[in-house]
Amino acid sequence: MTVQATATALAPAAIGARVVASIIDGVILWLILSVLRGIVSDVSIAASFILAIISAAVVFGYFSYFWTTLRASPGQRLVGLMTVNEADGAALTWNGATVRFAYLFGPIVAYSLINASQLGILSFLAALIVLGFAVFVGTGDPLHIAYLQVYGLMAVMGVIIILAVQALVSLSILIYFTKEHPDDVHWWKTMLAPGVSFIAQVIVLYLLFKNILFLGSGYHYAVWLGPIDLLVVLIGVAGAFYLKARNRAKYESAGRLINEGL
Repeated sequence: MTVQATATALAPAAIGARVVASIIDGVILWLILSVLRGIVSDVSIAASFILAIISAAVVFGYFSYFWTTLRASPGQRLVGLMTVNEADGAALTWNGATVRFAYLFGPIVAYSLINASQLGILSFLAALIVLGFAVFVGTGDPLHIAYLQVYGLMAVMGVIIILAVQALVSLSILIYFTKEHPDDVHWWKTMLAPGVSFIAQVIVLYLLFKNILFLGSGYHYAVWLGPIDLLVVLIGVAGAFYLKARNRAKYESAGRLINEGL
């Protein structure tokens, strides 16, 4: 907890003092991070994400170090505040400092990582996938892991998703015109072509899963690509139905944009 340094007993610090301390610490961190950003001139998405991670680590180190060693950050010391263990007034341990930091700054750090510069949610998820490979597969052979496992298996995973989406689109064409516009049904455009496309995609998917270990370079966990992709597709379909249910008029007009010239 944060208390007045001059108090004889532990008591929560005044809001005004907390605000002033936060502003002082904020200015100090802004100067440090400005220097850091000036050193890193790369403006790519990957560099922005790495810079966001480093910035989060700097902020965490700043507060945790001062909380565990001096019982107060520089801003707190200037206004006479301390952050101590509520039970005995002792300095926080690193575990305690980590918990406090996560409580105070966790949501902000998570948001900054997801929205770092040009970084979107897809790039964030891609980074998580790469990190997952590093944790569960290791980093002993970076070239082999990066090319055959991260690139190779993710390429197979992407192909599965693309084939599944194309099959769904083909099936959607059949259903849409048969159900919504029976007068516009064409034997080739809305019946045979999408029907053949759907069957072809399903056959290719079947052959892909039948030979998944070969396509996955013999890695045993390649068999999990199918269930993972199925989950992704189901989440996507469920999300589409949810969005349509929320604004049915908007999504019902989607098919009419071309078919009815809206």
